[in-house]
Amino acid sequence: MIGQEISKRGYPIMALRSSLLVVSSSSLVVSAFRRARSFLSRVSVWTKGFAPEMKSEAHVPVSCRDLKYVAQLDDVAPWTVDDLVVNIKKEAAEAAFRSGKCRSREDAAEYYEIAGCLAGGEAGVDMADVLSEKLGVMSNGAEGDFANRRDKKVQPTDSAGSDGVKLCHTLDEAKEHFRHLLTVEAVNGGYNDRVLCQEFLRGKEYVVDHVSRDGVALGCASATARGSGAAVWPSVASADILRCGRAWMCGRGTDGANGHHRPSDVSEASTGTSASASSAAALDPSRSLILLVDPYSTGCMIGQEISKRGHPIMVVWTKGFAPEMKSEAHVPVSCRDLEYVAQLDDLAPWTVDDLIANIRRAAADAAFRSCKCRSRGEAAGYYEIVGCLAGGEAGVDMADVLSKRLGVMSNGTKGDFANRRDKKVQDVEFATDPPNSLSRPSCQPRARNREQQELVRAAGMRAVRQACGETWEEVVDFLKAETFPVVLKPTDSAGSDGVKLCHTLDEAKEHFHHLLKVEAVNGGYNTRVLCQEFLRGKEYVVDHVSRDGVHKTMMCWVYDKRLRNGSQFVYFGMLPIEPQSEEAKVLIPYMRGVLDTLGMAHGPSHGEIIITADGPCLVEMNCRAHGGDGNWAPLGRALTEGNYCQIEATAAAYLDADEFDAIPDVPFSPLKAHGLEVNLVSYSKGRVKSTPGFDVIKRLPSFVWLSPAASSGSDVKYTIDLITSPGCVVLMNDDDEVLKRDLDFIRYLEEINGLFVYETRGESLARPTAATFGLGSLPTGRKGVTAAAGHRRAMSIDRPGMLRIMSQDRPELRGGLRKRFTTVDASKEVVVVVDPYSTGCLVVKEIQSRGYRVVALWTKGFSEEMKSHVPLSCGAVDYHATVAEGDDLGETTRRLYQAAGKLRIVACVCRGEAGVDASDRLLERLMVRTNGTCGAFANRSDKKVQQELIGAAGLRAVRQAAGKTFSDVEAFLRSERYLVVLKPTDSAGTDGVKLCHNFDKAREHFEFLFEVEAVNDGYNTEVLCQEFLRGTEYVVDSVSRDGEYKTMAIRVYDKRPANGAAFVYFGIIHVDTASLEAKLLLNYTNRVLDALGMKNGASHAEVILTPTGPCLVEMNCRVQGGDGNWRPLAQALTGGYSQVEACVDA
Repeated sequence: MIGQEISKRGYPIMALRSSLLVVSSSSLVVSAFRRARSFLSRVSVWTKGFAPEMKSEAHVPVSCRDLKYVAQLDDVAPWTVDDLVVNIKKEAAEAAFRSGKCRSREDAAEYYEIAGCLAGGEAGVDMADVLSEKLGVMSNGAEGDFANRRDKKVQPTDSAGSDGVKLCHTLDEAKEHFRHLLTVEAVNGGYNDRVLCQEFLRGKEYVVDHVSRDGVALGCASATARGSGAAVWPSVASADILRCGRAWMCGRGTDGANGHHRPSDVSEASTGTSASASSAAALDPSRSLILLVDPYSTGCMIGQEISKRGHPIMVVWTKGFAPEMKSEAHVPVSCRDLEYVAQLDDLAPWTVDDLIANIRRAAADAAFRSCKCRSRGEAAGYYEIVGCLAGGEAGVDMADVLSKRLGVMSNGTKGDFANRRDKKVQDVEFATDPPNSLSRPSCQPRARNREQQELVRAAGMRAVRQACGETWEEVVDFLKAETFPVVLKPTDSAGSDGVKLCHTLDEAKEHFHHLLKVEAVNGGYNTRVLCQEFLRGKEYVVDHVSRDGVHKTMMCWVYDKRLRNGSQFVYFGMLPIEPQSEEAKVLIPYMRGVLDTLGMAHGPSHGEIIITADGPCLVEMNCRAHGGDGNWAPLGRALTEGNYCQIEATAAAYLDADEFDAIPDVPFSPLKAHGLEVNLVSYSKGRVKSTPGFDVIKRLPSFVWLSPAASSGSDVKYTIDLITSPGCVVLMNDDDEVLKRDLDFIRYLEEINGLFVYETRGESLARPTAATFGLGSLPTGRKGVTAAAGHRRAMSIDRPGMLRIMSQDRPELRGGLRKRFTTVDASKEVVVVVDPYSTGCLVVKEIQSRGYRVVALWTKGFSEEMKSHVPLSCGAVDYHATVAEGDDLGETTRRLYQAAGKLRIVACVCRGEAGVDASDRLLERLMVRTNGTCGAFANRSDKKVQQELIGAAGLRAVRQAAGKTFSDVEAFLRSERYLVVLKPTDSAGTDGVKLCHNFDKAREHFEFLFEVEAVNDGYNTEVLCQEFLRGTEYVVDSVSRDGEYKTMAIRVYDKRPANGAAFVYFGIIHVDTASLEAKLLLNYTNRVLDALGMKNGASHAEVILTPTGPCLVEMNCRVQGGDGNWRPLAQALTGGYSQVEACVDA
């Protein structure tokens, strides 16, 4: 096939005197020269121990079975490599003589020239390397580490494919398989002499195919998932190899074009057999190390993006960085599995040189410990540091210093206010900076804010009037001259930490001294306080990413900040603004001018600006990514149509110039979505018991993403800044009215303190003041402000009349905030279980394990055989009593009360499909939690009624007809397109379900169903005829209580036709709840439950995802069946619960 490709390109093939060796040619490689076999001769060499079976026709592709070799030679046991080379040449000469190409054996000895040697299969790789090097033809070499490149341990022991590969779950299982492998023959011949034990890698497996020549690799099929069946084109790439070296370099572009990867230090004549450590690292991202300084919040997400691109990361923690900030609490949930090759603390006595030496030492230790190198000397050069960036506010200065000293992309360390806080950095860096070198002031926000403003002012742009000092005397003159209110903030913190709007000189003095006493949120104590004029106007954010002085605008936002809880700057959210809006046309040029003024040539930036009456004015420039744990990222990607946000662009800026260049200068307008980021505000405090408000928010139509900062057991504080916000929500919707409605509802939840239920004492329902947090007090005498003295915060336990009332205009959200009640002594109570069989027995056992007695109620007609259907895992099931259903509801109720005796009946659970309707009626009579029996809901287990109810609710429903006689359904069956499905209305599972291919088959099965007994006892009274839904069938298991739905699991059926039946269960597979199909199914199923009035209890929905959306097959108003065999798997996947436990909880 490769020869054919060469011929297609117009090249004549004149390898008349060349012989190509194909070693262990059991694969398709031998077919590469099929079209050219009259020109190009082939000798096949079989390595020692290669299995005879592998040489057979069974392992030769059908298209290659007429392929002929000039000779086939076995490598005989006593031969050395020299012996083998001699015999190859001898065999080639003999073949030339036998074929009549030469008149004498002497001529034949020189007839063939060996021009190439390659492996035809896994077993031939090592020998091909040895022979090609020995013969002086194109070779990968056989020296040093490369001597065993097919050994999986050396690569990244001798078999191929999945031969002998096993996933072992225990040490004993691993030991057993280890010994087994040493006793069995490998699939490609010979016995295994070593066994490789490796970690189990979790994730999707990909295949990347390449063809290389002289160190230049052409990607033939990149990132092809196993099992995807993707087409590849190895023949084209291999044909290029056979062209001359220069043609290979220029034939399809060089240096990265169309999949090439050509290192700058590999010449055209290079054989690629050796490379320096640094050039190897340049070729291999896994050896190109990135330093991340103080990563937290969004910095972790940038690290994750860098890691996805194959680059290892080392973390450097600066001096004084708070241990709390290193904790999991400040790592976004999506990044908590991010791994670093090493983490290093910058110790107090170290100079910059000491730190760099320890960074290199830590990198070498990591390479050695991970067995990437055989010696520590080799490990010292394994990683090459190719980038250094700040992962958070505190790391900006050190990232600038390190990046410059390491010679990687850097913003530099010179300028009017570079690294002023760090005396060590001052002394070393300023002394070593050459004169006239490019300089940029380090943009530590606030620590450099005063200098930022002065540089901006010097550049002729609007800047803030300000003063900064370590003592009150340094700022008092400025404050006396400035018009109040003024803003005071610490120079060394981030976000809105410590920021306060002061209305009087005394208030400013009090807050100034307060700031010098408290610890900053990102560690260390504040050393200086910045006093600034109060800028009146809306505050905007402009996020950029820069590379080589080119600034790309990521997004423009406007802050929603308000006065709450005694703090003037509480974040309520952030809204995107159109890149072509009038505001953006002012903001973007101003911000780029600021970046140029500050010398911010590389990396992410997060600038805050207020548009005042006299134009835009910088609040502060943060020389790092937008914070907030990157919660804005999903919205940012959606606004750019899912393409990118500041996180991806930052990785591109440091790692991929071409990708960075391809990013638009500003996002396309109009933006591709409508949405906003909502910062949650807490008006209460306490230790969280549960988070019902979060559950309600997740059900809003506009909900996209929730990043909670509080969970059960955590402490919630009054929200006074970004740090004390209990979470963040991203909303998006095509309808602006719905978006506004959902936002208003979230604000309503906050107002009624509906986000949390707290432990022990109730939460405070009174609003705090500035004095509550030691931030000083608001001046008395102002309108709406009272003195804080003597104030007593009202607690909900002190004022029981202050009730939470759910908004009546959002009935679809009711249930999340209702108080849960429970009983005190379960031993005095009894639960009725209707028709407990199959999984119902597991429900009984779970109820009994909680101390309750159980009475079994058997409905009329329920067979004795089905009563004995108890899963083996349950063993014997003992009931407090068993009761048979009476002739009427009153009789059944009397029997139950008599059986319960002095015990109180607190619940009634239905397990069997046949008992659903009886259970609903009984629940109403017993006055316990029920789904009711009003109207159409009286027959909610009827499959026909189900479809009618969901159709009436505007949901996709099945076309159908049901009847007790064939005449009832005949018209439907004649008009409906076949295939059609027939099933009894009153049975369960696949009992009686048949796929009928024509009218006659449908009629025959209709009549048959009235003649046979249903699986759950009794005879069928009605048959349902439905359209055949084409698509994948899923199962959604839920449990409800008071109309609040909890999804237990989403699974996909593996049903196939077998043994004459159309629907045979082959298995069931769990679906990731974050997947697109899961989101579609969850929304649809919850709406179906609403339509069916399934407010309480377990449900088992079968839904087919058709081309027009999800469609209900049937809703089973009980727990999933199958004897509960799925329960252990469900518990393992969820961390301990399943539908059984949740059903009893409800």
